[in-house]
Amino acid sequence: DATGECPSNAVPDPLRFCEHIQSEVKKAEHKYAAKKLQEGMTTQQIAEERSIQQQQLAAIFQMMEEDSDKFGIASMGDMKEQMKLYM
Repeated sequence: DATGECPSNAVPDPLRFCEHIQSEVKKAEHKYAAKKLQEGMTTQQIAEERSIQQQQLAAIFQMMEEDSDKFGIASMGDMKEQMKLYM
């Protein structure tokens, strides 16, 4: 249909389906690499890494918020939702 969604009994359009394969492979590779890195880290190192990630996200959001006309992000939640598309 016009939204690109297929009824549950329909076969998906192979071209539309293939458009997403590369990004899905990259996401899977990223998750695997992150999991392998965490396996070699202590609980404290993992907590420190998460804290640093949150600080970085806050700094990025602040920058985007200062130029909201350019980025169009209204909240930290919006930014995290956008990031899910790439991670």
